[in-house]
Amino acid sequence: MPAGHILRMSPPIVMSLEVAAKGMDIIEEAIAEVEQEYGYTK
Repeated sequence: MPAGHILRMSPPIVMSLEVAAKGMDIIEEAIAEVEQEYGYTK
């Protein structure tokens, strides 16, 4: 199913806050790298 510019996630229904935070840290780091590579500015 095409989603355009949307990041779809399917995390487990039950997870610890630590695991959720680590997952968000990874996503934030990846987005920051792409922004830097392509010169995105806010």
